[in-house]
Amino acid sequence: MPESSLLESPPADPGPSARSRPIVVTALASAAALAVVSGLVAEDLRTTLVTALAGGAMIAIAWWTGRAGRARESALRTRLATLEAEAQAREVRSEAFVRAMHDIAYRHVIATDEVRWTGAIEDLFDTLPEPLRGHLDGWRSLLHPDDVAVAEATLSNLRTSDDTRIDSEYRLRTADGSYRWFHDRGVVRRDVDGSALEIEGLLRDVTNSVRLRNALAEEQARMQATFDQTALGVAEGTTGGRLTRVNPRYCEILGRSEEEILSRRFGEYTHPDDRGAEQAHLQIMQRGTPVSYSREKRYLRPDGKVVWVTITVSLVRPLAGREPFFSAILEDVTARREAEREAAESRTRLARYAETLTLAIEAERTRIAREIHDALGQALTSLKMDIAWVRRRLSRDVDAVTGAPITDRLDGMATFIDETIVVARRLAGELRPAILDSLGLAPALRAHALDFARRTEIVFDCDVAELPLPRTTATALYRIALEACTNVARHARATHIWLSLRAVGEDAVLEIRDDGVGFDPGSRSGSGMGLVGITERAMLAGGQARIESTPGHGAIIRVRVPIAAAPSPADALEAP
Repeated sequence: MPESSLLESPPADPGPSARSRPIVVTALASAAALAVVSGLVAEDLRTTLVTALAGGAMIAIAWWTGRAGRARESALRTRLATLEAEAQAREVRSEAFVRAMHDIAYRHVIATDEVRWTGAIEDLFDTLPEPLRGHLDGWRSLLHPDDVAVAEATLSNLRTSDDTRIDSEYRLRTADGSYRWFHDRGVVRRDVDGSALEIEGLLRDVTNSVRLRNALAEEQARMQATFDQTALGVAEGTTGGRLTRVNPRYCEILGRSEEEILSRRFGEYTHPDDRGAEQAHLQIMQRGTPVSYSREKRYLRPDGKVVWVTITVSLVRPLAGREPFFSAILEDVTARREAEREAAESRTRLARYAETLTLAIEAERTRIAREIHDALGQALTSLKMDIAWVRRRLSRDVDAVTGAPITDRLDGMATFIDETIVVARRLAGELRPAILDSLGLAPALRAHALDFARRTEIVFDCDVAELPLPRTTATALYRIALEACTNVARHARATHIWLSLRAVGEDAVLEIRDDGVGFDPGSRSGSGMGLVGITERAMLAGGQARIESTPGHGAIIRVRVPIAAAPSPADALEAP
């Protein structure tokens, strides 16, 4: 095919072979021209032609190869530029993420001590000179003096060990001059020989976490110190009754070692008489209601001594997923119980003495009243009879005019004797009213009400029932009523008084109420000897007295005693 037809009629869809035809034609033309030139100087035309054709072919191949290489190089450059752009974008995104997290990322080249920092570095490096920011010395200058040795030891360890990670905490000085805690977590890159080349890591501000951790450690130490040094015995255990933890005071109260106590179940050292109640309380608490209980119980020490304690047991429900447990707090109350026992014995002895004294006083009152009524009354009566005899003899032997002064004197003496007899009878009645012994408490109270109203002009309402009371109880209630009425007459400025005696169940209730000025029972003026005497007499009768009053609203004294004979204090002293 002529060369002109190859150039003028290209195929409709030329492929790679068609596109290479101009190259081949050009190469052959060049070879032919070279053959002509070579034929002028070469002896062998065939050799010249072969050489020319070979040269043309080499030119064509070289041209084709160069074009393909340039295309691949261009594609590679484009791909490389794309990868670099993506890497830069990823680096920007990473730095933005680190900054958003308020962290600091770094890359430390160990051979040169160069450091590249990214992220939230303003708080650290704002006051740091620019040359130091890219060097390890800049980081060293920010270290807290107490943390320099530890940080340097960590870096030195990298050169002598095969560690691949860094995980430590230390303090760095920030731009405002304060020190903050940072958590340094990094990865160490090493060469094939194991030498450290560089470190890539992340610094995170953990100041708040460290503060919380230190506060928690301090609180735990404080709680542990409280647990160990408290004056109360403290124990913890499972709901099954096995102790898991006790403090020294708990061991001291029981007189046993911690190992011995933890090896036994809770309550095994309890006094046998208290174990049943202890188990019942534990079983109820294990069901969840109530969550705590408090009681007094006894423990047995190894030497056989009984120790009284007040124990408070509480069910503790921790966070979800944790088994509930119980805590027990013990207070040694042996000394208090002993003091209470001695005080009870002392009170019983005092009550016995008071009862004996009261009975003696009543007996003496009765004796004196009888003496006044009998001896003094008889003497005064005899004296009055003698005066009457003198009057009769005087009127017979002396005329009226001469005997008038003597008669007047005798009349005065008779009148005085009558008044003395009245006073003697009143004193005898106050010492021991005969009506109380002969007719009982109710008539005695009615008689007292009439006499009190006559003497004080205070309206007295008396509503009393006949009750079968022992003599000592009746006497005590009578004396209480007299003392209460005397207080009303002296201090209350009342116009009306009400007294009632009735049976309520198996008790007798005596109530005295007035409309006077009242008083404050808690003040010193409201705790006089009269009120104390009322309270003591009620206690001796086996009952109690309750005194209520408000300034301006009168007062109420309510005494409640058993109708049956109260036990003697001597019997209470001998009771177990």
